[in-house]
Amino acid sequence: MEKIREKEFKTRKKNVLGRIFSHKLTNFTSLIFILAAALIFMPLANAATVRIQNGVLNISNNLLVSTNALFVDAANNKVGIGTTSPGIATTGSPAFTVLGSSETLIEVGRSAPISDGLRLGQYDFISTAQNPGNEQVGAIIGELQGNHPGVKGGRILLQTRADGGGMTNRMTIDNAGNVGIGTLSPESTLDVRGAVKATSFAGDGSQLTNLPTATGSSNSLWNSTGNNIYQSELKGNVGIGTASPDTLLHLASSTNAMQILETANVANAGGMNFRRARGSLASKSAVQNADEIVNLQFQAYDGTAYRNAGVIGAIVDGTPGSSDMPGALLFLTTPDNSGAASERMRIDSKGNIGIGTTNPQTKLDITGTLRASSTITSSALTQGSVIFSGANGALSQDNTNLYWDNTNKILSLGTTTPTDVTNDAKVIVIDAGSGRASFNIAGSAGGEGEVFGMMVFNNKNSDAATLFRTASIQAIQPSTDADESEVQFAVHSATAGGAGNVQAMRIDKRGYVGIGDTTPDAMLDVAGEMRADGVALDGSGKVVCIKSNGDFGTCSSVAASDGTCTCG
Repeated sequence: MEKIREKEFKTRKKNVLGRIFSHKLTNFTSLIFILAAALIFMPLANAATVRIQNGVLNISNNLLVSTNALFVDAANNKVGIGTTSPGIATTGSPAFTVLGSSETLIEVGRSAPISDGLRLGQYDFISTAQNPGNEQVGAIIGELQGNHPGVKGGRILLQTRADGGGMTNRMTIDNAGNVGIGTLSPESTLDVRGAVKATSFAGDGSQLTNLPTATGSSNSLWNSTGNNIYQSELKGNVGIGTASPDTLLHLASSTNAMQILETANVANAGGMNFRRARGSLASKSAVQNADEIVNLQFQAYDGTAYRNAGVIGAIVDGTPGSSDMPGALLFLTTPDNSGAASERMRIDSKGNIGIGTTNPQTKLDITGTLRASSTITSSALTQGSVIFSGANGALSQDNTNLYWDNTNKILSLGTTTPTDVTNDAKVIVIDAGSGRASFNIAGSAGGEGEVFGMMVFNNKNSDAATLFRTASIQAIQPSTDADESEVQFAVHSATAGGAGNVQAMRIDKRGYVGIGDTTPDAMLDVAGEMRADGVALDGSGKVVCIKSNGDFGTCSSVAASDGTCTCG
């Protein structure tokens, strides 16, 4: 704007009332009257009249300052900064446009002393048709946030008005870049206090994707610490595959692949950890003897409800202490026509297994009948015993076939009253049915001269500690024919110069008996002196005698006085 001419107006006392200027504007020439209380632009050409009076700017037409620094479109009620064509957006009808040749900035500030929470500026969205009018419906607010003595941080608040209510903070972006929805103090990058609904979740896979959250009035706040992710505000039960979970975690599926635990590249396999403490989660205390640790319940549907078919449980089995937690495993099943599971087996803290008993006293303690389809073997037994204990304290099978009298140390076959026998037998065989009793020793000889059956009689020596053989009866195979056998009788002879067991008698395969002779040549072959209180007769009725050469003969005459005979 170029000044052309200037004229000053004064009163009689030479007080200045005003001045008049003639200016040439960009596209018109005007007269400007500057009075004490008003500034009036009087265009010489056909242009707008601009009047500033008492702090009020009135423009009768468009206003343009410095080409396009400021343009007011009076006809369309639009304002442009940096453009003479405000409202250039392709959608809508903007009333205010700022356009720059480079980066465009709009600054809103405040010169008041800085302090935490100081409001610097606010953009309001106002509806003039409200009753009452000019009501806010939304706002964007900038505030200081922080306590730095020099450069404080800031935050942005977004507010909206509830229907029929007042303005409320809806979203916050704090000085750390955290976004809070439903909270003025977000604790993470995105902190939502309330329900979140989305058609899908997307992420880089580093933590959680596509997680549904709680509905209704409950909050769902997931937190992470290091590599751990946890839910700190979840209330109620969690259902996977079911909308009506019955427990804290309820999994339901129409397939048989309910759960898969998979590990790789580690020495140990994956597992599940069940924990139990007394007290509360925040203030735990030690468990006590017999406290249940876990119950794994196996249930099936009976047409009305799910019922226990089996249970595996763990309990505290003893008094716990520091680094000391004795435990036992329990196995329960439900019998037919019953609704309650009963304990069937227990492994206690000593390692004892009880079947039919809750207090096993040995490594395997069975209350009830034991049946084995094969052999029960103790391969490492060097000393000790196998004890069968019944109600009468004895070993019994059908109470008649086999019986061990533990009091008198007698084994009986065929009777349960071995103490009725008055002799000193330790093995008694009675056949109550047919009147015959048999004792069968069966073996398998490998060849000629090998023993296939033996009965050995042992006794303790003078120190009462070492057993030694006193006598034996054995059956051997005398030839290559497995059907042939002979029986040998041996005793320990102290008079034999410490020779130990010597054969006293043999019955060979022909039935010949040798006494002191291992190769008998007659029905009775005695090597040595033979004495008898009586005599024997041959088939003809004659008395048998022994000749001087050792052969048998018959007495031709017998002296009546002393019984001697003439043997011929």
